[in-house]
Amino acid sequence: MLTLYRQEIFKLSKRKGPLMAMGILAVFNLLVAIVIKLNGKMFNAVGVFAANFLSTWLVALLLIGATATIVTSEFEYNTIKNIIYQAGSRQRVLVSKWLATLTYMVFLYAYMLVVNLLLKLILFNTNFSLSDKDGKFFIYQEWLYSAWGGFVKMLLVSSLVFLIAVLMKKSSAAIMVGTLTYLAVTLIGNVMEILLRKWEFLKWNPLNFTNYGNQLVDPTFANITHLTTNQLLWGSLAYTAVFLALGMWVFANKEV
Repeated sequence: MLTLYRQEIFKLSKRKGPLMAMGILAVFNLLVAIVIKLNGKMFNAVGVFAANFLSTWLVALLLIGATATIVTSEFEYNTIKNIIYQAGSRQRVLVSKWLATLTYMVFLYAYMLVVNLLLKLILFNTNFSLSDKDGKFFIYQEWLYSAWGGFVKMLLVSSLVFLIAVLMKKSSAAIMVGTLTYLAVTLIGNVMEILLRKWEFLKWNPLNFTNYGNQLVDPTFANITHLTTNQLLWGSLAYTAVFLALGMWVFANKEV
């Protein structure tokens, strides 16, 4: 298993995607930071920094693409049979790919935090301190909560993308489903609130659990989700495990 994991990390490091993702993320955050700096009266610098310079959506799209291609590329290049033969187990192949994806997720979120911290120190060091209060939380707490909430959401979304990638064998289909899911989560907040008022049981649907990050920063979101913050966290992890298990089952029984 360790050998397979190292191979997946090696293949991932040799792709252009991770370097391009780092460059795109750094440039985007820099541009946002400069706009905020030059228009300080129009924008709330503290809020934008705490939201990681509005880059969590970009990180999500980059990770959706990476998650889809790490599986589907083996089907598209007809290398999946060789990998399974070398590994001796389909389960090992899929677990190694998931662990490599998880490692990349941790790396990209850590990279985002480092870039944003550097931008704060360079451009906004005299504007506010990380230890200042911003409403209920310290700024550094709100900043880290935002990143952690985005990470937990991406665990859930990535596990769904993993499942779709195994089912469809096409990166485009998996990327499309993952992107639409992420956008749906962002757009249907008001609709979800109306639906939950009428049908309480809908609070257990997976889309509702992607609000964990929102509720972590703003506890009043409980009025929309109808769940506690801890329930959202554990529910997100549970759905992640379910989607991964389904992907494992499909892959184990699918003709390759």
